[in-house]
Amino acid sequence: MSAIFQIAYDVVLEARRNSFFWLSVFLAVLLVSLFAILSGTNPDFRFEKFLRNGLSMVWLIHLGLALLVTTETIYGEDNRLSIYFYLSRDIDRFSYLLGKFFGCWVTLLISLFMSFIVMTFVGGTLVGFEEKIALSFIFIAWELSLSIAIIIIISRFFSKILTYFLFGVILVGSNFIEFFILNGTSGIEFVMTS
Repeated sequence: MSAIFQIAYDVVLEARRNSFFWLSVFLAVLLVSLFAILSGTNPDFRFEKFLRNGLSMVWLIHLGLALLVTTETIYGEDNRLSIYFYLSRDIDRFSYLLGKFFGCWVTLLISLFMSFIVMTFVGGTLVGFEEKIALSFIFIAWELSLSIAIIIIISRFFSKILTYFLFGVILVGSNFIEFFILNGTSGIEFVMTS
């Protein structure tokens, strides 16, 4: 169990040194702040629109970050052959991948928490505290954990480029199914409204 935590800690340290992580945090905070400034100066301000656009940007940025951090963590270890350091210490592959999963998820949770603080502050100054913001961030955190797990599974069978492609196909396919179920529309309406 301590090996899993050590691997997760190593992933967080590695991500902290990675420019992808800091760039995504900066973009998420910048975009939420920009939406707040534009919404606060707009006489036709609608909090629902601000919330939807801000959360969409946070979700999209963190989904991209999940893809980049997870693939760089998995394939970077393979390229540097540092995976053998862990495997030579009597750590089985499942524990190794579980440590990678938790490390990537904690990294994304740190970034997501920073975005949550900014979004809560901005929303609080515009209309007061909204419980929807906290619930939305919990949902995004849950979705990110599922995305990381899918990326790790795909990465064990395919190359990096194929992992990007297959994850994109799964993401678009799942959104298509969600849209179809929630709206009860046909596939042609989905393509036309996207």
